[in-house]
This record gives sequence, structure tokens and C-alpha cells, in this order.
Amino acid sequence: MQNRNDARKELIRYASLTHQDIEQIHQCRRDYNRLGFGYQIGVVRFFNRFPTQQPLEIVPDLLTFISVQLQIDENLMFCALESSMPLLIEALMSTRHKHYQPISKTEANNLTASGSD
Repeated sequence: MQNRNDARKELIRYASLTHQDIEQIHQCRRDYNRLGFGYQIGVVRFFNRFPTQQPLEIVPDLLTFISVQLQIDENLMFCALESSMPLLIEALMSTRHKHYQPISKTEANNLTASGSD
């Protein structure tokens, strides 16, 4: 099992958005579109593939880290997907391990700050 600190370092390394990313993301019309686009960038960089779409693959720590960088509420990710909510909840819950501890917004903020050092 991967060390929690190593996982956080990888999150910083692969999912930190650049200034150019943020400029491109801010061209989207609504916050949930910006968050979705930023999230897709994060998934592509972190996993070297696009997220599955039906149901949308949600990686909780990655979503939190991207939302903190964009200063957008991570719950907006689900606004455009309300009809798929039961499937999303089921998919999200199936990704949680018994001992899984999701990243907090405070920890994501700390990761963002330490990634810019």
C-alpha cells in the first residue's frame, strides 16, 4: 500500500494546475464547467487517460485538490449530473476502502501551498 505522503506528493506533482491551465479553465462559462474541465485535466495528467464518463469516474482526493486550486466548491461537480446522482454515489462509495481517509480542504490547501514552493 502506498504511503499517504507519497500519494500526496504525486497529487502535487501531477495534478497541480499551471497558470496557463487556469487561464484556459476560466474561459468556461459556469463554475461547474470550470471544475469539470479542471478535473479532467487532473485525471489526464495523474492517470494518463480520460475519466470514464458513464457513470463519471470521481477520484475524491483529486476532485478536492482541483477544487481548492480553482476556488470552486467541489460539490458543484454534481450540478450538471443530477440525473446520474444515484450512479455517481454508488461509484464513489465503491472506490472508498474501509480505511480510506479522504483529503480535507485544509490538507488540499496545504498541498497547493507546498507545491508552489
